[in-house]
Amino acid sequence: MNNRFKDPKMSVIYSNFFDIFPVLTTYNGISFYNSPNAVNSLCEVDKDYRFFDIRKDDRILDIGANIGGFSLPVSRLTKNVTAVEPLMVDELKRNTELNKIQIKIIEGALGNGEKQKVTWRNVSKVVETYSLSQLKTLSGGCDFLKSDCEGYEWFIKPEELKGVRRLELELHNVNPSENDPYELIEYILDHYETEMSSINGEKIEEFHMKFRKKARINEFILLHAYKRSK
Repeated sequence: MNNRFKDPKMSVIYSNFFDIFPVLTTYNGISFYNSPNAVNSLCEVDKDYRFFDIRKDDRILDIGANIGGFSLPVSRLTKNVTAVEPLMVDELKRNTELNKIQIKIIEGALGNGEKQKVTWRNVSKVVETYSLSQLKTLSGGCDFLKSDCEGYEWFIKPEELKGVRRLELELHNVNPSENDPYELIEYILDHYETEMSSINGEKIEEFHMKFRKKARINEFILLHAYKRSK
């Protein structure tokens, strides 16, 4: 795919790539119907998230599941997986059926319980939203929380993380909630061992963001958190 630029760090995908390869299969044997969205999503999941420590009985809550790039692989590690997705639900369901995997799918978004217009790239939709507490109830609990929901993570209230052992979060500099993001961060730092990094993989020692209420996201931080033992 890269005979043109001869750069080992660059992959050039031509328009007929999606016709030639209608299905992509990852190194762990999970298949996805091919699309530009699939390529981007799979690369991001493989690069951004850590899930080597998932336990067999962990209850996984994947908020912002997209096409299933995280939910489907981790379903090989535990049978208790709930995927929350507002926009790419049809693709998520197709990929789930393709792999003959059973996960629970909730069509909606993290929020305050009111309907919200959610936008991702060129797709917009008014959807139901649920608090983290509601999603934990609907999914039967949560031990491992993964979230990539474009700023809606700030709807999480610190006390809602009670009982959650592991966090894999993307933190964005848009905050549509009325909550103070620093209250959530302080709670996480007090109760979890954490590592933070930028999109480029650079380690971040101290959390700091310039927040916007409504605007294009131009900054995000990856946060890996492990609950401290009592």
